[in-house]
Amino acid sequence: KCDLKNVKTRLGEKHCITASFPSRYFGVKTKQEIVNMVKEYLDIGAPGGGFVFNLDRPALSFLDAKPENIKAAIECVKEYGIY
Repeated sequence: KCDLKNVKTRLGEKHCITASFPSRYFGVKTKQEIVNMVKEYLDIGAPGGGFVFNLDRPALSFLDAKPENIKAAIECVKEYGIY
């Protein structure tokens, strides 16, 4: 719940940054919206290294998240998030 760009600018050269992707979006966004959001997180956090992509909370049921959205996010991080 912070400005990732600001945190990366201030601390990214000295510290490893982890961004908690809002898992609530997995239940309400489309697959393409999820992919676009994941790419945005990676574009901000990944340059220069020291970035860990994670979720803010687990999805506990199919009511919390669409499985295809979780799969799309994982695939996006694996393909787009390579240093």
